[in-house]
Amino acid sequence: MNTIRTLLSLATFVGFLSLANSATAAHEAQPAQNMVHILDYIAVDYPSVVENSRVIDPQEYAEQQEFAARLKGLGNRLPATNDTTTMQAMVQTLVDAIEQKAPGEQINRQAKALARLFILTYDIHVAPASSPDLNKAETLFVSQCSACHGASGRGDGPMATGLEPPPADFHDLARQSQRSLYSLYSTISIGVEGTAMPAFDLLEQDERWALAFYVSRFSASDTERSQGQQVWEQGTFRNVFPDLTSITSVSPAQLAPENDAPARAVLAYLRANPGALGGATESTSPYLICVQKLQQSVDEYRSGQRQAAYDSAVAAYLQGFELMENTLGLVDQELRLSIETKMGHYRKSIEADGEVKDITAQEAELETLLHTASKLMEGDTLSPLMGAFSAFILLLREGLEAILVLAAIIAFLTKSERRDALPYVHAGWIAALFLGLLTWVAASFLFDFGGEDRELTEGITALVAAIMLVYMGYWLHSNASTQRWQDFIHDKLHGALKGNPVWAMVAISFIAVYREMFETILFYQTLWLQMQPDDRIYLLLGIAGAVVVLLALAWALFRYSMRLPLKQFFTVNAVLLYALAVIFAGKGIHALQEATVVSSNPVSFPRLDLLGVYPNLESLAAQALLLIVAAAWLLYGRYQLNRSR
Repeated sequence: MNTIRTLLSLATFVGFLSLANSATAAHEAQPAQNMVHILDYIAVDYPSVVENSRVIDPQEYAEQQEFAARLKGLGNRLPATNDTTTMQAMVQTLVDAIEQKAPGEQINRQAKALARLFILTYDIHVAPASSPDLNKAETLFVSQCSACHGASGRGDGPMATGLEPPPADFHDLARQSQRSLYSLYSTISIGVEGTAMPAFDLLEQDERWALAFYVSRFSASDTERSQGQQVWEQGTFRNVFPDLTSITSVSPAQLAPENDAPARAVLAYLRANPGALGGATESTSPYLICVQKLQQSVDEYRSGQRQAAYDSAVAAYLQGFELMENTLGLVDQELRLSIETKMGHYRKSIEADGEVKDITAQEAELETLLHTASKLMEGDTLSPLMGAFSAFILLLREGLEAILVLAAIIAFLTKSERRDALPYVHAGWIAALFLGLLTWVAASFLFDFGGEDRELTEGITALVAAIMLVYMGYWLHSNASTQRWQDFIHDKLHGALKGNPVWAMVAISFIAVYREMFETILFYQTLWLQMQPDDRIYLLLGIAGAVVVLLALAWALFRYSMRLPLKQFFTVNAVLLYALAVIFAGKGIHALQEATVVSSNPVSFPRLDLLGVYPNLESLAAQALLLIVAAAWLLYGRYQLNRSR
């Protein structure tokens, strides 16, 4: 029986060698697909060939040089597009880097970025139209592949003896972890020039995909797949793997580091059970939205739609990354700032009509960073502790400014014996809560209120609040003398509720709360969706904890300020309001920059989000202007005070 199987395998192998030769012309007509195939091999093999500019394996390095030469030849025969010249230049850059024995990581990055560019430019399909039949694949593997690769895929089939290089061992984790399903499919379809691996392009496309899925299973264990199934059924990583393309275009090495087992396990499970994706709907997770918008942006840029590309890049930030940056900041603040900065540079490069290769490289780098961010945040699901902590920090940070404003206003009205105004102030901030909630409901269900509109609203309200706070700070300081305060009490204590200062306080109490409401609710909505249903109680506990802390801070500020002598009371509250005005101004300009209404010119300066300090010329200039105005008003108030004396 073994003899018969060996003879059948030999006959099959010889037959497919002859088919490979007859298909050569067809391959030559597909230079872009061949180039993607070669780039994949370079990305996988080169890093193990060169180390510290020194060739470790001369024979393998010579093979890499042959691949590079083949790559350059195919590049000269690419079908003409607007970007053909750019792509040929990128190919030459990669070829030169290989000749110069560049670091493996650099070659890996360049090859993958270039492969992605070819895939996008020539619309190369990197996933099957439907889930492949893996039962059929097993039969195909035995009849078409086992002669060389062996029945268990270890490269030890009866025809493997004497082949150089030897057939691939699909259990080789170091190599197979670098291979995507599309990479395997491409090898099956095109073959490997200079080896005994023929092209199986006479097989149907779905059969070749089925074989790619089947051989990928050898590099994972049943235990790993079982673990992946458990994680997948819990709802984790659904944003990373929303469809077949997401599992065919990524390798295990790209997806996760060695110590991040869950992501690899899920990929192993889905490779063996692609039908499990049938119930997965398109994710609306911030991470996936951000990646999709970035990919759309680079596609539009390459097709000459510059404004559309810029709009998509803005949407990637406002509709995607901004909704995940708060949680990411708790895990890795440096990574959060790096992504935000690079997204800004990416938009500026589009505005400046940068080179296509530079735009493509920046987008690829952003995708890599976003993958890292997603892995740090454990896919699309937050742990109970992280969810509670995120909710606590978010409300504490966003609510601190509003609670300081309210505490200062309530303390002032109490100190001035104008308690008749307190109901109006309370009505102001309570109305802001309800209006913020209604705005969110309307934006979610009634009309399109995108990220740009959200930032525009926040920016305008912040700047209005800053102006009013400067006015209130000046007014408080100008009434710091006992005589002036007595005059105010005499005029206003028994009169009707009127006068600019009182109404300004009511308006500020409204604006200070409303400016945070809509965005805060939106962030909580994102956190809610990222947590398991049974764990959402922890998010509510985080909110409750932040409310307690904010109320305690407000009470302490109120009690402390009420004990101050009159002049110190006015001075402390005036300084507090001035400081909040500067913070609001910085955040207002920053929000308008994110809405692309105000330009952003980076400068070398520390970034302090809590204080509204951002390293760009526009926001710093606005804050400096307010400080100058505040200083001028203070000097004028002191002059008036001395004159009255």
